[in-house]
Amino acid sequence: MEYDYKKRSHNKIFKRKRFIYKFCMTENKYKVERDFYLKAKCYGDVCCCCCSYIPKLYYYSDSRLLLIIENVGEQITPNYFKNNLDKIYPLYQKIYDDTGYYQNDMFSKNIVKKNDKLYIIDFELANKNHKILNKKGEKRNEFYEKFY
Repeated sequence: MEYDYKKRSHNKIFKRKRFIYKFCMTENKYKVERDFYLKAKCYGDVCCCCCSYIPKLYYYSDSRLLLIIENVGEQITPNYFKNNLDKIYPLYQKIYDDTGYYQNDMFSKNIVKKNDKLYIIDFELANKNHKILNKKGEKRNEFYEKFY
């Protein structure tokens, strides 16, 4: 699977039935996401309780900036996101409680659903600091407006 992903402006993601292959555009975002999975102990045979709502990391390659992650379903719609914030918030809070990190990118594109179970994905902005505001100084979306 040769692909010149470093000449692209965004991460390149290949979805397969069982796995997601994510080639990260920048080394910094790659390391943040990789380290989040490793700190959350969601890699290899070691798992913690937070694995019930985040996908498992199966493999990573520092030289290719590649993460191979469990495919846990399809993205939810923006309407589902707006109408189910009360279901999503506890997962977001549990990430912080279990890892000490905020996901910091709560949008419908970063929540997937499989068999009526929600998962949070995309941890390249995970941080110990909580990013509530966008570049204009406004709360980032409905999620942050409702809970922060």
